[in-house]
Amino acid sequence: MELMADGLLMVAAGVAALYCWILSRRLQALKDTKQGLGGAIAGLSHQVEEIQRTLDQSKAHATAEAERLARLVEQAQAVATQVDAGLTRAAKVARVRRAAHARAQSEPPAQDVETAQSIGAAERMGALKALVDGLRA
Repeated sequence: MELMADGLLMVAAGVAALYCWILSRRLQALKDTKQGLGGAIAGLSHQVEEIQRTLDQSKAHATAEAERLARLVEQAQAVATQVDAGLTRAAKVARVRRAAHARAQSEPPAQDVETAQSIGAAERMGALKALVDGLRA
């Protein structure tokens, strides 16, 4: 009986040693840095570093583009102000010209050429002064 118990213990010890050897091989495969879990972790770590670098570059690019866009918006607002002022001046000049034209149409015709020329010159001078004043305003 003792011999049988010793034999069973030897078989159990052999099975345990075989099981330990199989577990050791599996653990070595997991630790393998090329194909196992170690390799997967190293690959993921490398990808995380690349993603972080790309994210930092994207943030820097987005910040630079936001600043550029802000400058362009400011320039557009300045140009819009200038255009608005120019349109206002042009409207004033147009009103002055219409008024001068209306006055010219309502005045009686001149009796002689010399009088007509002096009236035309005075109107032109008045229109020029109004134009200059309109542009200065």
